[in-house]
Amino acid sequence: MALMAPTHLLMDLAGVLAAFDRRPRLAALARLSGLTEDDVYGRLYDSGFVDAIDGGALDADGVRAGISSRLGLSCPPEELEAAWMAAFAEDAAALAVLDAVRPPAVVALLSNNDALVGSLIGTYLPGVAARCDAVLFTGVLGARKPAERAYIRALQELGVAAPSCLFVDDNQENVDGARALGIDSVLYTGPARLALELATRGRGPGRPPDPARHTR
Repeated sequence: MALMAPTHLLMDLAGVLAAFDRRPRLAALARLSGLTEDDVYGRLYDSGFVDAIDGGALDADGVRAGISSRLGLSCPPEELEAAWMAAFAEDAAALAVLDAVRPPAVVALLSNNDALVGSLIGTYLPGVAARCDAVLFTGVLGARKPAERAYIRALQELGVAAPSCLFVDDNQENVDGARALGIDSVLYTGPARLALELATRGRGPGRPPDPARHTR
């Protein structure tokens, strides 16, 4: 049976449209605070702070203030923001796949990240922002994938029904959560496979475009 051509793509950020490595974030925050990277990790990650803000505990200003207070920072906010976003690096090959399907497909980011990251996408990940018609972060939606509420809130924000969407994520648990709600979902393993998955659904050329031919 032929798969339905999705009108909307729900794309994960970390591990899909951008590489994610928390080590540059920890190193930058350690330099700003004078703490060790292990101390930074403990105060932000082991403490549960990052999980809480990814789930919507604080808005962008609250996240910024929370990081500062936990690390004893007194630096300008721009330096904190640059350190926080140092974990991400855009993936040109993945972004080029989106260029082949939009329009007509509507592309939305659906990411387990905090509200501060969401507010900084345009500045630090401009290629991602330019290709996303909507930017949805669980830190704003108030629930993290794979919780049912995260997907329901995303569909509500987009004004679209589950069968019209394709969800793409590099985490099998998140893929399974979306499928449970009737959203066609693909486990992301790379741009070539994504291009083929889109082609089987009537979107794209069936092979990854050359990222060198696309501006970021």
